[in-house]
Amino acid sequence: MGIDKPFLIANRNCGLGDILGNAALCWYLAKKSNSNLIIDWQKTVYNNYKTPVNLFSAIFNNESIDEVEVFEPCNFNNDYGIQIKNKFSNQYSKMMLKDYKFNELGQDFIAYNFFKKLNLNKSIKNSIKKFYKNKLKGRETVSVHFRYGDHDEFLFRGNRKKFASLGFSKGESKENNILNCFKLYKKKIDELLLFNSNLLVMIFTDCQYFAKLLSEEYDCIDTLNSYPDSNQALHLAKENDPLKKINEAATCMFLMKNYSDFLICNQSNFNYWPRLFIPKFNQTVLF
Repeated sequence: MGIDKPFLIANRNCGLGDILGNAALCWYLAKKSNSNLIIDWQKTVYNNYKTPVNLFSAIFNNESIDEVEVFEPCNFNNDYGIQIKNKFSNQYSKMMLKDYKFNELGQDFIAYNFFKKLNLNKSIKNSIKKFYKNKLKGRETVSVHFRYGDHDEFLFRGNRKKFASLGFSKGESKENNILNCFKLYKKKIDELLLFNSNLLVMIFTDCQYFAKLLSEEYDCIDTLNSYPDSNQALHLAKENDPLKKINEAATCMFLMKNYSDFLICNQSNFNYWPRLFIPKFNQTVLF
């Protein structure tokens, strides 16, 4: 392949929210500098390193994004690792969107324009349509996102004072801390039900115990088919194959952005993307 333009390479190794943030930044910088974009998702936490596939094309069908041509490592055969990646990788290849200081356009503006131009593959689109038709059946919903995967260390990150005032303790059992988190969500859901008693609660979580608490209290629909045995964040779980994990993550992310009320924990980059499409007054950040 002849090289008529320079490249920016996006190859952060994290969950879906993080790698999208890195890809969005590299896309913006490629557009700004009249460069092409390589999205290298071969070595992400979703992948099987022994037989890595580039997971970007497993969920998206984009040969270009707003006039920026998109390439993948396989487009360069054996030249990618030596001639391309070593030459064009730089400080931005792994940087997050939120780590870059924009002079003119804001982070949310860039993210929104990047995300809305991504074309989901047919399989995920069909899964979402099927979910609408078979499980929601026209019901009004409230979406609930709670990430627990890194256990108390994750929950307490940036929330120590607030959690301490609510009676949380790192010395408590994980079940008790999850129960305390559930109480925060419950208070808000109960308020919403006063205005619409027919609301269906949509569960987006990696925590089976949290999902159980919700399901015992409310009329719920869970967006996850199964939970990891290891109690890790979903993208870190070892028991699922990479294509299944990335497809399920993308399906949940695009399901999230279509609902009116959204209750969230603010430490997760995963819910940042769907929030771009939901009015601020429909979003409640619980911690």
